[in-house]
Amino acid sequence: MTRSLRWFLLSLLVLGLGTGCPAGDDDDSAADDDDSASDDDDAADDDDAADDDDAADDDDAADDDDSTPNAEDYDSATIPDFGDCEPSQNQFKLVLCDGTEVGPFSGFSPAPASFSQNNSTNWQLRMGAGGTFNQLQGNREGYAADTATTMQGPAGTPGNLVANVAVDIADIGSSPFPIGGGYGLPNANADARVGGDVTFSALPVPSTQTTGTFSAILQHQQQLLQGNTVLLGIRGCFSATLEPTD
Repeated sequence: MTRSLRWFLLSLLVLGLGTGCPAGDDDDSAADDDDSASDDDDAADDDDAADDDDAADDDDAADDDDSTPNAEDYDSATIPDFGDCEPSQNQFKLVLCDGTEVGPFSGFSPAPASFSQNNSTNWQLRMGAGGTFNQLQGNREGYAADTATTMQGPAGTPGNLVANVAVDIADIGSSPFPIGGGYGLPNANADARVGGDVTFSALPVPSTQTTGTFSAILQHQQQLLQGNTVLLGIRGCFSATLEPTD
């Protein structure tokens, strides 16, 4: 082999090594290769800001797999109509937080569930004969007959009164399970719709018959602590003798 032929072959080898990454191979900057701006590792592939691991996928703060799912609210409760309420039967109706009306519930629980005290001003009236009942209680100082008294706590403060309702699971029918439980006037973080009033025709005095009407929107206490809004509507009437406890 002549010296000129050897130099010619060597120059071809060097040129081949220098162009080992042509514009269409898998390692260059060409538009369609596997390492370019259009391949599977770039800003438009399955590992970028628009893929299944970013803020819009199933692992972000808005999906079903995160650690703080959205609270489940049941807040369709309204105050029910109850034009034929019978005070002598101590009755009330409820509108559950999915909008279902249940009742009327009737009954009166005598002392110690219902009472009025001689030596202080606390009183309590419990209505309902089963697992679902309504309890009105407060401090009778500051009430006026035939005038609506706004529900507010604490119940032991003069002029205040509150309502507490227990809803038995057996009485909610096909409504969602979280509707069962206890409702009242939360001390903090209550929904803006929560509140009510009582109008006494005869004030809650020991050994006398107290009569009146009431209505309210109440809130599920335990569900509130869990971050859920679960409301209850109630309307009723009562006529019962509150026996003294001291």
